[in-house]
Amino acid sequence: TGRRLMVATAILHAAVLERGQLGGHGFLAGPYHFGDTDLASMWAVLPHLLPRYFADEPSGTSVGEEGSLPLAMLRYALVDVFYGGRMVEALDRRCVAEMFNKLVAPTSIEDDIVEAERSEE
Repeated sequence: TGRRLMVATAILHAAVLERGQLGGHGFLAGPYHFGDTDLASMWAVLPHLLPRYFADEPSGTSVGEEGSLPLAMLRYALVDVFYGGRMVEALDRRCVAEMFNKLVAPTSIEDDIVEAERSEE
């Protein structure tokens, strides 16, 4: 789960960077100057926020169930703190929140979805 979270956050970060390159068409108050150091700091903080998901890849952990990955806390950390903390427009924060919902959603990091995608290739 830890590795999948890192990949999902990298994809989210790439989407935010791409959207930022569109200037006023990407974000209302852009450009926001996010860079590789923002992703590196996210990756440095994730194991401290969610230590059980980064300790030797525990088996049997799932997403969205009781006792599993706390998506609300992860959403707050990524959307409201890392990205939203520098965004001045509420609609820009909402846009990043929707990207989080689509790219870091529970289904994007569960085992069965990843296996299903592999079998389709």
